[in-house]
Amino acid sequence: MTLKQHLEEAIEFHEQILDYMIKKEYYNPHDTDKQLQIDLKTAKTALTLSKD
Repeated sequence: MTLKQHLEEAIEFHEQILDYMIKKEYYNPHDTDKQLQIDLKTAKTALTLSKD
């Protein structure tokens, strides 16, 4: 497999992940205020889980 093919596959995979994250509302690239709230909620959840 050539480098170009590897890069194309990586880009396609990244697109799939990005689409999934947007659909699940884990990532909001067009609303930074909403994304900040998502990130804060995720961070709080991670901190809570680490205490258990």
